[in-house]
Amino acid sequence: MSDEKLRPEELPIELQPDFFDDDFETPDISEFLDSVSKRFCPECGKPVADSDFGRQRVFCSDDCRKAYWKKHKRFEDWDSYEKLTCPVCGRIFYGRKDQHRKYCSHACAFEDTWRRIHERDGTVKGDTDGENNYCSNNGGTDE
Repeated sequence: MSDEKLRPEELPIELQPDFFDDDFETPDISEFLDSVSKRFCPECGKPVADSDFGRQRVFCSDDCRKAYWKKHKRFEDWDSYEKLTCPVCGRIFYGRKDQHRKYCSHACAFEDTWRRIHERDGTVKGDTDGENNYCSNNGGTDE
């Protein structure tokens, strides 16, 4: 024989390794396949339940979906947005150009409407301390 190594199938039968013993059992991989076939939430990593109809779900919950998209903003879509300042609390926010937003939240819109109605009636002269009691931002900026 030469110095070349022989592959197992080239060895004589009595010297070939016994890959398939009689006591060899096929492993049960059904649990593994079940876990691999599931979709996992890109935010928290939990398995995502199958949808009963329509498109497949991507996230396990609305909270995970919102958290994911807050972290992964799509900058290519930003040309349709404009930087705005809320007239009630002063918060800087981004709004779509085609939506003509004026306020950062429903709370600020409500407070401004409430303030204008009561100022018109003469019942309330407005906030004396300038603090917004409804908006959770209370005059800060959110950039």
